[in-house]
Amino acid sequence: PCYDVTFYHHDAEVNMDVRSVKGSNKIRFKVVEPFNTMQVDLYANMTIDRILYKNKTLSYTREADAVFIRFPEMLKSGVEEIIIYYGGVPKVPDWTIPMDGGVLWDKDNAGNPWAQEVWQCPGASLWWPNKDHLSDEPDSMKIWITVPEMYTEISNGRLIKKLPMPGNKMRYEWNVSYPINNYNVTFNIGKYEHFSDVYISDDTLTIDYYVMPYNRAHADSMFRQTKPMLAVFEKSFGKYAFPRDGFTLVESIYPMEHQNAVSIGKISSENSGDTNPLMWHEVAHEWWGNAITTKDIADMWIHESFTNYSESLFI
Repeated sequence: PCYDVTFYHHDAEVNMDVRSVKGSNKIRFKVVEPFNTMQVDLYANMTIDRILYKNKTLSYTREADAVFIRFPEMLKSGVEEIIIYYGGVPKVPDWTIPMDGGVLWDKDNAGNPWAQEVWQCPGASLWWPNKDHLSDEPDSMKIWITVPEMYTEISNGRLIKKLPMPGNKMRYEWNVSYPINNYNVTFNIGKYEHFSDVYISDDTLTIDYYVMPYNRAHADSMFRQTKPMLAVFEKSFGKYAFPRDGFTLVESIYPMEHQNAVSIGKISSENSGDTNPLMWHEVAHEWWGNAITTKDIADMWIHESFTNYSESLFI
């Protein structure tokens, strides 16, 4: 571990028509041991356009999904930055492989395009360049995602600004003010309805909900569980770890514990009653997997065991 990531700024545009991603990622890192070659990760099907360091282009080589970047001099100490410009069509999941990941492309019940990413096990580098290892979380992160203006985009943390862009597009600028593991970095893109609430315990926690408009009544029923659920988990496991960034539940194509933007799967009349163990499970990951993260993906069972226990605990 010759370097320690302290900050990512991921700025990308998602093309819903050709299902591609293009953008950049700024990596700020602290030099731990002297080096002149560093590894970052990006799946081989994704293209690197250029890598900049102090406004100069760096050379690199690739071995499968690993990218080896060469610096013009030995980096010995201090904090440095590089920016990687990249693009491509990310892989889609192979549903015959358990826990495979990729970008999910779907349509909602009204026929509108709907997209989400899930890459817990294959790794975040299947769609953006980063140090793809659970042992090194950035201390904070900016996530900027540009989409056609008719869609809503939901990522992690706090939505700071929506910025109109040329070509009838909108950039959603999110800020994550806490450490985040890379498989939790997400986007959800669709024609969402947004509403909000607050949860008051010792402090006031903002709650944001994003659902398909045709499921609003089912969502109101399901989300009556939210505050009792948070109360049980805080009593059992300690305070919610990300209050500055708020707490968000997102109706999604696939359920996943994305930090501050928990994806709960598709809402229906069948799962919107008084019990929804899947939602409890994914929210419990805010404690087990997000606030406390194993250093090695081989120990992922620890996250899942505690969240399975949490389902019974809430019942």
